[in-house]
Amino acid sequence: MFASAIIKKHRFWPKDVNREMINAHFEDSPVGHTNCFWMNLYEDNSKIGIYSFIESDYTMMLMSTYGTLEWVGNNQSWTWKSDNTEHQTTFVYPELIQNHFQYYHAVDDHNNRSQSPISLEMTWCELIVCLDS
Repeated sequence: MFASAIIKKHRFWPKDVNREMINAHFEDSPVGHTNCFWMNLYEDNSKIGIYSFIESDYTMMLMSTYGTLEWVGNNQSWTWKSDNTEHQTTFVYPELIQNHFQYYHAVDDHNNRSQSPISLEMTWCELIVCLDS
């Protein structure tokens, strides 16, 4: 199964992942730098990758069962200020990061549609009530 999830807080890290080593590796990296650490997690030797991507103010990390560091998509340009100095960089997202930014809203859109006032669940329930009476 192919899956990817963002790691927002330390309590969501997979067991036995050396997050201090990963954070230290990215400490002095430039904006746009990315890398992946693959590891075996279970007895069946299933692998999971921890993809890290340096943004201007934090390091974004995704755990994934698929993906490469191959660059895909269009050039991205970021501008940010640090110490009253404006910085700019241009880079291309790796495959997994591109997928994340392209599709992360899909689950939210689905939930909004299914829980909206005209939800499928309520429509079906109302239809069943009408048919039963």
